[in-house]
Amino acid sequence: MERRRIDRAPVGGIAEARPRSLGAASIRLPLLWLKAIFTPSARFFAAEGERATWGLVWIQILLLVLIPGVLAFLRSLDRSAAARDATNSQAVGDLLSALTVSTTLVGIIAQVLIVPLLFFFGLIVEFLIARAFRGQGRLVWQGHAALLYQVPLAIISSAISTLFLAIHLPLAIRLSLYPIISVALFIYGLFLNIVAIEGVHRLTRGRSTLVVVVTYAVFALIIILLLVVLARAIVSALHTT
Repeated sequence: MERRRIDRAPVGGIAEARPRSLGAASIRLPLLWLKAIFTPSARFFAAEGERATWGLVWIQILLLVLIPGVLAFLRSLDRSAAARDATNSQAVGDLLSALTVSTTLVGIIAQVLIVPLLFFFGLIVEFLIARAFRGQGRLVWQGHAALLYQVPLAIISSAISTLFLAIHLPLAIRLSLYPIISVALFIYGLFLNIVAIEGVHRLTRGRSTLVVVVTYAVFALIIILLLVVLARAIVSALHTT
């Protein structure tokens, strides 16, 4: 029934949904993010997916790097101040402070390259798997739909980490709470992924779930293969020394 509703709804039809101008679409992003994470539905992702443009996808990728990056930099400033206060030596304190900030900046710069690469790699893999399950969507639709929930979830995760540090929550409590919150956000992200695939590709909930499960199974297999190759390289290097 859900698949029929998506296919027949005027807002989900290819002929009905019209891409907005890039400026208008960008202004609406915060509202779309809220809808994606608080009132997600296959109909919503179907309609918004069909309005997608590559320009809007790249704007969201930029925000995916920029906003968490700024929050990470703010956290590094707090840590650098703590590192300076933790030592009695002004020189050592300044060195630790500079090291903390510079390490964070290097990490942010690396994310500018890594985040888009990982996003498009995961997007293409999941798109091909969805197509194998007779999905009907386009790559740009799926990319836009995915970012509609990935960006706000990343912002929420980074904001929580920044808040914990800002209110000087004890380290033991942070180490206990943050992993739980991260796992909860990850699981909710999986659910949103399923709903987005269901809407964008006009698949049933069952097939959409299989698409996501198979995608993560492929990712797990790739990681295992990379770890095996790395382990063999390390063992080989140790034997030659």
